[in-house]
Amino acid sequence: MSEVFGNDSIVALQPWADIHTSVRTESWAGIAMHEFGHNLGLLHGGSVDAGATSCNNYKPNYVSVMSYNFYGQGIQVAASPGGTAPQACTTDADCNAGDHAVPAHCSTSTNTCFRIDYSDRVFNALNEESLDETLGLQGGANNTDISLWFRGLGYAPIPTNGSPIDWNKNGIFTDTGVVAEINDGDGPENELSQNDWGTTPINGVNSFTNLQFGYQCSGNYSSDLILPRDLRFGREGPVLAAARPSVEQLLQRSGQEALRMQPPGSWATRTAVQVVGTSGQPPTRSAPAVDWLKERPLWPR
Repeated sequence: MSEVFGNDSIVALQPWADIHTSVRTESWAGIAMHEFGHNLGLLHGGSVDAGATSCNNYKPNYVSVMSYNFYGQGIQVAASPGGTAPQACTTDADCNAGDHAVPAHCSTSTNTCFRIDYSDRVFNALNEESLDETLGLQGGANNTDISLWFRGLGYAPIPTNGSPIDWNKNGIFTDTGVVAEINDGDGPENELSQNDWGTTPINGVNSFTNLQFGYQCSGNYSSDLILPRDLRFGREGPVLAAARPSVEQLLQRSGQEALRMQPPGSWATRTAVQVVGTSGQPPTRSAPAVDWLKERPLWPR
């Protein structure tokens, strides 16, 4: 959860650990950088975000941990430009960085290469009502990043070096004027790209165009309020400013959730409430026990 163009954010993945789900290093890194990106003013589509009637998330031409395509697994890297299979590795030295300044790392969980980065270039725009398959994703001839696109029943890996992409899935890679939904089934849109690291000359000095480091000058700096972006993978509805909880309230709620989600253990039997009769023996149960203290894991809900 994070405050957009502000100074408050929370990255709390302990619920996964509580239910014995391993959280990979690249997930911690990607999600932490994602939430910090919100503090710097970035949204899920770069300068645009999900709204009530449209969603600019999951754009294949926005290769950044700000997109849900990449924030949980990093940006996967192929062995060579045009590849769509992650490069195999045993150490970081096995991973190529392509033409990117940020190096690729080797996942100790999957033994494949990935990068954690904001978008460092502008791709060609993708008009979902008129796609040119021959253009593909124009990210540079030496780009080894692997992007993803929505294919109706899931997401498919695609190259980022300008190789043709079969947007209408007919086995032909030369169609033009293709109408296809390529991000998340949210209706026809013109998907724009963005260079998160882009700069603009101001008085002879290059200044970041999209990264806003002056959040101490924003109204959110002293508000101590946090906008619940990304709560449970960002599927929350609109939240009114007056209804936003404070950081202290969020931490308190997080602690309560953690207690509710503790896995069962031997200690649980010591908190069970028993009713005994005059003989001192508990009566025979006629119905299943109720977990009144909510000690058993309730995730997912």
